[in-house]
Amino acid sequence: MNNNLNRLPWKPLLWTFANVLLLISLFSPIIVLTLTFIMLPIVVLFVILPLRQFILYYAAGLVLLAAVFPKIGMIAVTASLFFLPTAVVMGMMYRKRATAKRTLMTGTLTLLGQLLLTLVIVTVFGENVVADMRQVINDSMALLAPYMPGYISDETLTKLVDMIIQLLPLYFICFSSYFVVVTHVIARAVLNRNGAKIPGMRPIREWMLPKSLVWYFLIAVILDFVLGHNNGSMITMVLWNLIPLLTLAFSIQAIAFLFFVANANKWNRSLPIIGIALLVLFPFMQYILSMLGVLDVAFPLRDRMIRKS
Repeated sequence: MNNNLNRLPWKPLLWTFANVLLLISLFSPIIVLTLTFIMLPIVVLFVILPLRQFILYYAAGLVLLAAVFPKIGMIAVTASLFFLPTAVVMGMMYRKRATAKRTLMTGTLTLLGQLLLTLVIVTVFGENVVADMRQVINDSMALLAPYMPGYISDETLTKLVDMIIQLLPLYFICFSSYFVVVTHVIARAVLNRNGAKIPGMRPIREWMLPKSLVWYFLIAVILDFVLGHNNGSMITMVLWNLIPLLTLAFSIQAIAFLFFVANANKWNRSLPIIGIALLVLFPFMQYILSMLGVLDVAFPLRDRMIRKS
């Protein structure tokens, strides 16, 4: 794969330069946009170059960055090294031509593991991450308090902070999934345009969650209803993280069902596109769509539609 992708010697230089530019942009106002693509140059370099050349180009870019920008260089290098293992793992999956599902799952678990390991290491060295988060949230809410007099009591603020902290696993999972999915979509397009044959995901209309998730979802909802919101219990924290994840998963399943319906009836894609728009613009719609997703997984709706057609 490497020989076919690396016919032009300037391509590794171009991607090395892109990696340096992305790291510099982390200290600019466009960080919200560019941080999303921080793994992309690393993944592409790893796939188009032999291992030794990859190490050479990658290390040269970081050394150049640290030398030209000594004040921000080490911070940028640290950020790049943090994402390096996940990028390399995804690159290895591409070299093996693993399925897109396996690549996304492996990449997400790797990045999630890095986040958890970082949290453990920071805690071992005496940094109380939870207390720091609580202080940051309290300070932020204190700034908003004068603009919302009477709306935020101390009790409400305490409950809000506790809820945000207990949702930390959910944030980690969403963070990992987002970065890996975006990197995969763009990296696959770039590499395939240059001669690679990296498998993609199945068409969205064919997506189907395991039926076992329906039972997990129902059990989680029932437990949440019975137990209420006891902030101090471990099971409450698990439910608070599990239910939003499953709700989102079944909302995506509903979108897949809408694509299936449009394809089966030979309609245009306006129906699923409307569903996506509702999901993005009105977050509460995910609860309605998730019910459709549950029905799609639990019952053979698609088989019945095929028989009728």
